[in-house]
Amino acid sequence: MSDHLLPITSPALQSAEQGFSVNTQRAQSADWKIFTLWCRAEEHCPLPATVETLITFITRQAVIKKIATVKRYVATIAAAHTAAGFEHPIEHNALRLALRQLSQTHAISPQPTKAINWTQIQAALQKLPDEPRSLLDKALVCVSYDTLCRRSEIVAIQVADLTFLPDGSATVYIANPGNAMHTTGTDTGTLKYLAPTTVQHLQTWLSFAGIVEGCVFKGLNRWQQVLNGPLSGEGVPY
Repeated sequence: MSDHLLPITSPALQSAEQGFSVNTQRAQSADWKIFTLWCRAEEHCPLPATVETLITFITRQAVIKKIATVKRYVATIAAAHTAAGFEHPIEHNALRLALRQLSQTHAISPQPTKAINWTQIQAALQKLPDEPRSLLDKALVCVSYDTLCRRSEIVAIQVADLTFLPDGSATVYIANPGNAMHTTGTDTGTLKYLAPTTVQHLQTWLSFAGIVEGCVFKGLNRWQQVLNGPLSGEGVPY
């Protein structure tokens, strides 16, 4: 071990860590541990840390972490120095400049998430095993895709809300979520279109589950047996 390293039992380190446990959030304790472990690996002193040590640390971290995380590390290190009674170099011009440069380098616009398309959904559904849970998931995913409804609206669908059409498609009545009771056709709900492929998966599920009235989507137990009660919102796979 290098002579400039503080021992792991150093009173200064203990003071900093105790300060975290009492005065700050758990996340800061984790941040401080990351910094101290890095210092030991690189043979740098964490308390008091030099400007050069901090600049090296944040530069290395910025390669693998978001700039917001790096700035949080700096704030945590400053709090540790204060808790241990040390002056800290956080306000040093060189460090402030390094942080500014890192912020500018990493100031890129976030890339929008690409929405999954129907072709990808079909490919994924074909890979599902031939079992009860898969029958339920296929129906859920297809109905969710066609209607763009919330989980709570999907699991509230009743058999009476479905109207199967001669061309193989169907419509489903989505009740107004503001209604306390499910009163089909009497509130300000909306009709949603279900494509023939969706209808096929839906009818396969209904036939397997023996559902002719009540909730369309019911849960399964550990043995993949259909339960009497409706499926919870957490059971919708998206």
